[in-house]
Amino acid sequence: MSLKHQISPQNLHVPYVYEWLNGPLYGRQESACEWSVTHGGRHKEIGFKELKNVGSIFVHSERELTVSTFVDDPLTKVGNRGDLEWYDAEVQKRFETRGREELQVGKPLSYLNMRMRTDKNGFLYIDNEKKIQEYLEAEGMQDCNPVSVPITKDLIKNIHEGDGKPLSDEDAKRFRRGGGVIGWLKESTHPPLTVLRSIMGSCNAEPVTGCMELLKHAQRYLQGVKAKCLVLNPDCNDGLEVWTDSDWAGMYSVMGDPRSRTGIYITNNKLTIYYKSCFQNCKGT
Repeated sequence: MSLKHQISPQNLHVPYVYEWLNGPLYGRQESACEWSVTHGGRHKEIGFKELKNVGSIFVHSERELTVSTFVDDPLTKVGNRGDLEWYDAEVQKRFETRGREELQVGKPLSYLNMRMRTDKNGFLYIDNEKKIQEYLEAEGMQDCNPVSVPITKDLIKNIHEGDGKPLSDEDAKRFRRGGGVIGWLKESTHPPLTVLRSIMGSCNAEPVTGCMELLKHAQRYLQGVKAKCLVLNPDCNDGLEVWTDSDWAGMYSVMGDPRSRTGIYITNNKLTIYYKSCFQNCKGT
């Protein structure tokens, strides 16, 4: 494409500058890879080991230190003040930081846009109430009436048996934006949104009119659960618990899909640590 086709006539006086990009660009895979290598390598220099089954989690074998780092936001669990001061000093030698914030009673922390709180009994609470409230206000749904379930079969049936008309560009953007918000909440603090997110994702390519009813229902569900949170009880020692289930081709009567959906839910000391909802590869006949 020639330069005259790239810019409009009224902007011809604006000069174009072309430059070589040296190094990784923030947000791209090569940037994340380089940061992972840099961050991991410098932590290994001071005695940390990365967990084999959970990347970006580092444990120090000789000190009471566990570091969880997503993107460039580290969260550190420490056993005593001395280890904390040692770690801070070592980090300052290797990285440019904006200082340290400590989680205290009455002084919550913001971590990956989530709110972390603690109380005098040592309980830890992680919620996304602020993010949900901001999303509902942006959608004009801050005063909507809540519903008790995130999705129903009737809503799914309406998508597949409705008029099938594609959404306008504006409504399609709203639907996909809502799916993005629900995806973040599902991944962070609200496991019950797992199936809803999966269904919404399957509609992203060509959302139809029934999708807007699904979105509105999802927003009403968020209204009722915006204050819900993950809770870590320091006195609970129940250990690892795993639940699995299947819906036995539960969508066959709704949309004719012969596949079954598998659900997995895992907790450690009653704190949710893993969950998944997905279709099985095999099909019924």
